[in-house]
Amino acid sequence: MCPVSLADFVQDVQRAINEGLDDAPHFINIVIGANAFQGALPYTPRLLQTMIDHLPRNAVFNVSAIGAAQLPAAMNSLLLGGDVRVGLEDNLY
Repeated sequence: MCPVSLADFVQDVQRAINEGLDDAPHFINIVIGANAFQGALPYTPRLLQTMIDHLPRNAVFNVSAIGAAQLPAAMNSLLLGGDVRVGLEDNLY
């Protein structure tokens, strides 16, 4: 599982695959809406769609979002063919 919280991390994943460092299936955890924690991007439907559009072909992805972004990001992930990850530590309020 590779956590991705910035758009350039998606490119890093593709680079690692191209170099033979990971075999299919590729599991990607997109982390967004974390109020810039470790540089994570804010959640917007458009941003999530853009990150998914740039994932490696046939990648299995899920979305983790923090706080108020958790429910809308989870629903959006499901609508876009992904899975979700939720947990107490992800929802701070």
